Amino acid sequence: MEKKIIKIMTILALSFVLAMPATAANVTKVEIHGVVFDEGSKVYNKTLL
Repeated sequence: MEKKIIKIMTILALSFVLAMPATAANVTKVEIHGVVFDEGSKVYNKTLL
């Protein structure tokens, strides 16, 4: 009984690990919310909002 539980848990863990890269690959764009900070001028750029 204990070996069966270990096998089931191993299969579940492997399926989660292998499924994560497939879901992460569906990203088509990245959105940044908030004020953009320009390190060169050390001021917050509010014109890009």
